[in-house]
Amino acid sequence: YKRFSDQFIKILLALGLLIFIADFGSVHLFKDVFERVRPCNMIPALEGIRSIDGYHCGTGFSFISSHAANSFVLAFFLGFIFRNIQMFALLFSWAVLIGFSRVYLGVHYPFDILGGMFWGLFVSLLVYYIYRMKIKDFDFLWFGWLVLVCIWNFVWPEVPPIADVLVAIILSLAVIAIKNRNK
Repeated sequence: YKRFSDQFIKILLALGLLIFIADFGSVHLFKDVFERVRPCNMIPALEGIRSIDGYHCGTGFSFISSHAANSFVLAFFLGFIFRNIQMFALLFSWAVLIGFSRVYLGVHYPFDILGGMFWGLFVSLLVYYIYRMKIKDFDFLWFGWLVLVCIWNFVWPEVPPIADVLVAIILSLAVIAIKNRNK
């Protein structure tokens, strides 16, 4: 019983980290950098045609789709955790339908959905790697790396979002080098 509850808490923490990274990254690493206008904002005359029950287009940018990133990150991560092909097929189909709905509503292009899918895959692999680490391996160095990457943009908001990626890469390489040197 205790083992199940520990595992459940670990999965919940991983899911929270997944959604935070996928959603935050889709906005600050992609949308704010590429500034791609939504299809429904490109031709304002067609906005009324695409409106479903008063659905509004939105004012944000298009690339990548946060809905797609969040749904695919859950599908991939839960597929990695439970290794059940039927469950993964169901979750993947659910994520594809969410992506299709975003294109159907005219708020995203198909490549926005693909970008969200690949971003979701990357984030799910990253968090799965952290999830699989044993608690004894999750030492202060890894924890410090995780905290620095997460708060970097809040501490220095005037820095361009691409700097977040560069800082994450540099910190990751530094942590790997220090860990390899200590072996």
